[in-house]
Amino acid sequence: AAAKKEMNKAIYDAKRERDILDKVTKDAGPDLDLYARRFFEALFSLSRTYQSEQLFQDNEFTLKMKK
Repeated sequence: AAAKKEMNKAIYDAKRERDILDKVTKDAGPDLDLYARRFFEALFSLSRTYQSEQLFQDNEFTLKMKK
């Protein structure tokens, strides 16, 4: 999260995630491709949530939004 903030990169990069999912499903083979895809989709979602919490935790903006 901190590196993305310093480099002014978005937390969510659809193309990057799609590319990784394509590679993972290809490498997993036909028996496991769906499971690998779902696993990595869940992992990406958790990672985005964590990064969002790290970047936007109790700063001036979020404190105002909580009121």
